[in-house]
Amino acid sequence: MPNRKVQFLRALQIRTTLLLLVATVLLGTTLWAQQAGPDVVYAVAPDWPTLDKQKAEQPHKEVVLVKIEVDGFGNVVDRKLLTPRSIYSNSAEHAASLWKFGEPVGSGPNPAKLNGMTATLKFTFELLPPGTPIDETGTAFIPPYEVSLRRVTNRQP
Repeated sequence: MPNRKVQFLRALQIRTTLLLLVATVLLGTTLWAQQAGPDVVYAVAPDWPTLDKQKAEQPHKEVVLVKIEVDGFGNVVDRKLLTPRSIYSNSAEHAASLWKFGEPVGSGPNPAKLNGMTATLKFTFELLPPGTPIDETGTAFIPPYEVSLRRVTNRQP
């Protein structure tokens, strides 16, 4: 008789463990799918704003974060600046409004899934010191949501 009770408890324990494992996998997959943002179809780099002489001559780096919301067609319908306003903010916000997005890989063709998705875009503006090699300058898209703009200051060495 005790053998049957022990066997029953072991079977119950195994079933409970398997149920918890399946629930954890399903919950983890759901949370991951909710955290995945839309795929970038078309990214736009911001223009360099006109800098006053002093700012244009001093090497510096500034990051602008813009949170966007996408409609069912992949268009940016709302944007919000997440960093303090600066000379670079308007340029970054304008560029962010021109990005286009698609559904995350594996989500299937369903515009409703894309509608309301959000992402935080990161724009990094960096003025480098004179003498910086040309191959360290330029504009780069860094997946999933970052654009880096690097150029040399106007200051003469």
